[in-house]
Order: sequence, then structure tokens, then C-alpha cells
Amino acid sequence: GRYGYRTTNSSSPAGLSSTVTGYPCDKVSGSMWSDSKPIRSAETYKLTYTTDTFGCQSGSPVYRNYSDTGQTAIAIHTNGGSSYNLGTRVTNSVFDNIQYWSNQ
Repeated sequence: GRYGYRTTNSSSPAGLSSTVTGYPCDKVSGSMWSDSKPIRSAETYKLTYTTDTFGCQSGSPVYRNYSDTGQTAIAIHTNGGSSYNLGTRVTNSVFDNIQYWSNQ
């Protein structure tokens, strides 16, 4: 499927629920899994969250449901940690890159 994508202002998503959906390596091959939890923190270029993820999910969307755009990515899951996970935020430059790549 496809997700829309959008930028958010600096701290707006902190504390709000987000979802990561992907194909973790510890599950049956080809099976899609999702988990939703509140965003722990929002920094200029990254979000941190405790959403359950596993290896092979890098590149998955970190998304929220918006009334105007539905399921919309606000970050791209990049790596996990022992206390929290990280995603690269959809900043203006990331937004522009996604648009450019989509038109190739």
C-alpha cells in the first residue's frame, strides 16, 4: 500500500499515538505486523517511540491517522534500541526528496 506523508512542526507529535507497520524478521516471512504507542519525543530530525519493532523493519513508515489525509507518514523507522526506537522525521528536505523520487 501507499501512505501519504507530511511534515509536522517541531514538538507537535510528542505524546500522540503513532503506528509502525512492517515485515519483522522474527515473524513468518511475508507477514505484516503493526504496533501503536505514543511518541516519546520529537526532535528536529528524529522521533523516538516505544512502538514494538524488530530487525528488517527499517524503512517502514511511522504514521498517524489524520482527518484530512488518513494514514500519513511523519517519520521513517531507522533503528531500534533497548529503551526506545528511532525514526527520521519527514522534514521539508525529506518531503522534497520523497516527491522527487516518486516522480522518477
